[in-house]
Amino acid sequence: MLLHSITVAFLCLESSTDINRCSIFLFAVFFTIFSQIFLSELGIPGVGTAITASSGFGLFFRMSLGAVAVGAAFSLGLLTMVYFLNRRFNAEEGIVQVTATITCAYLSYYVAEAVCGMSGVISVVTCGVMTKFCASSLFNDPDMMEKFWIMVEHILNSLLFVLGGVVWGTVISNQDPERYDYSFTGEDWGYLVIVYILVMAIRAVLIFGFYPCCSYLWFLSIV
Repeated sequence: MLLHSITVAFLCLESSTDINRCSIFLFAVFFTIFSQIFLSELGIPGVGTAITASSGFGLFFRMSLGAVAVGAAFSLGLLTMVYFLNRRFNAEEGIVQVTATITCAYLSYYVAEAVCGMSGVISVVTCGVMTKFCASSLFNDPDMMEKFWIMVEHILNSLLFVLGGVVWGTVISNQDPERYDYSFTGEDWGYLVIVYILVMAIRAVLIFGFYPCCSYLWFLSIV
């Protein structure tokens, strides 16, 4: 019973993290659209774009579904490379497969975001999901592939939070007045605490709200 509770709790935490990540994908698209509308209303020449309701829907579908198409195209290319490198008696080609996955991930993001003006995040996710679904049996060393991406995720997450902490520390300590001419006061600390409490409350609602569903999925996985 204890093992069941621990496993389901861990699954709920992972699921809430995945929900947060999925919401970020859509938020990135909406942020791009509404930021262009906001900047255009400032009246500064060359800044922002006036977006109507019809063009807004068109931009949303182009950034989302177009990114899915770009990610699918890169996934098909990656599947082709992985297929021709599927020689389990050659360890070096297993390393080439790992290199191909990270190369396609970054290329799909760059092409979608910088070249096509679409969502790079959605493109990478589409590429990864299709590759995971179709190429699991084609990897020469699945264990090495999984451990490599776990290491990459840990390193990049750590780097992201370190850089965010450095920037945030510069803001609240007023060490760069040329860029941040704002003094962080006690009232701001109060709002920060309130936001933290609200975020934890929302996360708790997500975890306990999805607990029955995750518990049922865990039960199905062991039957």
